[in-house]
Amino acid sequence: TFGVADDGSLLPPAVPPVSTGILAANPSAGVLLLPALDEDGDGLGPLLDNCPEVANPGQEDANSDGAGDACQAAVSLDPVVPAWFAAAIAADPVPVLAAGARLADPDGQPLRGRVILSTREARLVTLQEAASSETSSDAVDCSRGLPLEERPGEGLAYLNASVGEPTLVDQDLILACNDGLQDFEIAAGACVGSEGQFFAATLSLRGLSLPAPVCARALADASRRFDLRIETTEPDSATLTAEQDLTRIKVVYAASALPGPVPLAALGGAPASGLPVTLSLSATDGLTPEAFDRRDFLWRGEPFLVLGRTPLAARPADAIVECVSPQGADVVLDGQGSLDPDGGPLEHLWLLEEESGAARPLASGERATVVLPVGPHALVHRVRGVRGLVAEARFSITVADTTPPLAAAVPRPDVLWPPDHRLVPVHVDLSAVDACSASVTVLLETVESSEPDDAQGSGDGRTAGDVRGVDPGDDRDVLLRAERGANGPGRTYVFSYMITDAAGLTRRLQVAVTVPRNLR
Repeated sequence: TFGVADDGSLLPPAVPPVSTGILAANPSAGVLLLPALDEDGDGLGPLLDNCPEVANPGQEDANSDGAGDACQAAVSLDPVVPAWFAAAIAADPVPVLAAGARLADPDGQPLRGRVILSTREARLVTLQEAASSETSSDAVDCSRGLPLEERPGEGLAYLNASVGEPTLVDQDLILACNDGLQDFEIAAGACVGSEGQFFAATLSLRGLSLPAPVCARALADASRRFDLRIETTEPDSATLTAEQDLTRIKVVYAASALPGPVPLAALGGAPASGLPVTLSLSATDGLTPEAFDRRDFLWRGEPFLVLGRTPLAARPADAIVECVSPQGADVVLDGQGSLDPDGGPLEHLWLLEEESGAARPLASGERATVVLPVGPHALVHRVRGVRGLVAEARFSITVADTTPPLAAAVPRPDVLWPPDHRLVPVHVDLSAVDACSASVTVLLETVESSEPDDAQGSGDGRTAGDVRGVDPGDDRDVLLRAERGANGPGRTYVFSYMITDAAGLTRRLQVAVTVPRNLR
């Protein structure tokens, strides 16, 4: 604020403002006011600045709606895809549709907006003259427009008496019913085969043979086309059969918090080929025009639409783990590398798939240790993101027993002396263990002598049946004859045992009892 001296000169202000060249005088107060200040310091006054409160010196405006990129909200949608949703990590997932959605405001304002699901329908509508033809009034009635999509004030309008001939116009560009920018362009003829047609913001209907086909298409995306048929034109109205995107479901949100799962039952029944549906998401900070994004998809009866992206569940490598006890083995389950594209923390659940097809929870958390018994196991790593979407990764762990049992044995006695031809009871102290089996099977296969029972001559006595009392199975007590050939090196009896664990792995163990030539 400048003060005014007695001689009419301006007094310096307390804080030097940046002038935009616009002065507002207040003579009764004796001052001149300069309200048009450059508040954001980018060198532009508010009447020239498309972001008056946020520095935007380049005046970038990607969508040309008059609000600069530095202060206008941005919204984007990913394609709508099948996904899985679970109300809780341990709940059975249900099939849904999902579309990644991102909101951003460059100056950190909270955003609000609408989620709209619409279907294309053709309806007979009557459009009233949208502008007054009286010279004393320039009134415009934006409610008389024909919205083709879900955006208020954007569509087509009918003018006749006000312009001197029946005309279809882009409502926003001609009548400034929203941001004053063109949204649609119009051409005579059907949309099919319209590549060579002349599209413009206005279309005169004079001279058309009614009923007449007309095509309207979105300026931002020429693939978004709407077929219309002009049925009648009157000085104050026209009747049309027009395709429109009609809102079937609308959900509002605030504080930049996107809504949860959107129920889709209101869409009605889905035909076998799928129902074409358009998803539209808007966002605004309340200071700038709404920003929009949209996606088309086929609805096949899914119960919900979730605005989020499916997380990524890390898949541990298939592995074979050696068992360490009869209970099996400790197995580490590591979900490191899982990701939630929406940026939130992930819930982790580890499941074991039974032979029946049912899945049984084993553990939770990104990293867990579980005990798995011997055998193959089909495992599932399930993650759940902040939007409730879930992903699963399947892998297999086999707990294997690849090590034969351990065994040791000592015969008592291990030397038979004197060689007096008597039968001596021999007991084998045998121990056998296996890390993975609670018990093992012991089988005495043979007890063999290095000499025949009764060799030729009389050097070993005249006896037979030198090995007696061998029973099938786990036999550790036998009778051995204490004799050997007089001219030989001595006799050796060899016990051969087979030890088998629960996995069928075997170990052979031999035990020797001797009758020496001489006892030293």
